[in-house]
Amino acid sequence: MKFCIISAGRAGKVFFPVDVDALVVPAGEAALYSSCYPHLRIISQPSRGVSDARNAALDAFTDHDLVQLDDDVSEIGEFVPLANGKNRLSPLSQEQIRERFELCFQYVKAVGTVLWGVSPTSNPIFYNPKFPISPRSFINGSCSGYVSKTPVRFDSALALKEDYDYTLKVLMTYGAVVRFNSLYGKARHRDNAGGACAYRTTELEQEAICLLRSRWGKMIRKHPTRANEVVIHCG
Repeated sequence: MKFCIISAGRAGKVFFPVDVDALVVPAGEAALYSSCYPHLRIISQPSRGVSDARNAALDAFTDHDLVQLDDDVSEIGEFVPLANGKNRLSPLSQEQIRERFELCFQYVKAVGTVLWGVSPTSNPIFYNPKFPISPRSFINGSCSGYVSKTPVRFDSALALKEDYDYTLKVLMTYGAVVRFNSLYGKARHRDNAGGACAYRTTELEQEAICLLRSRWGKMIRKHPTRANEVVIHCG
């Protein structure tokens, strides 16, 4: 199992909740990242954009089970149900992260698919202990696992929401994805300078939504409360 962090515009500001094997960064920033992290392998993606970065990571570690983390994931942990019906966050140590993720890969391989993820939110109020695993739910790319030699790649045409498209590609190809709802990755997705935040606009969000809906039809639906978000509906 290998760990890779996807980063852009955040040299010197990358979070490391676990030791990683490489950073994937835009080619023009590779020298800067190398100076900040001389002990790490720096992989230069061929062109800018999160889809190309994720593909570069998959290509670099195709012979290994791979965990991809976004550079703003500051903590990985699990939800712990309490007697009062609420949940609390329990951060995991590096050793515990590796143990949990090895089990995730074992489970996914037994199911016969190639993609797994964790809860898309670190808010404990949304965790339901009755449903610790979802087989047909959105897999957020910010903390995601890919079984070795998977042939599925991200679509470079999507500068945003690439993980929705990838989730559905895997789901349609293998019949399932696996989301471990009891695990979470804490991240700042929209208020952290750099990364996709450097180019995210309403226009680009809507372009991505239009492309997704034209490709996947009713499986992509408008988010009930957020104008620039969508939800996956697979029945």
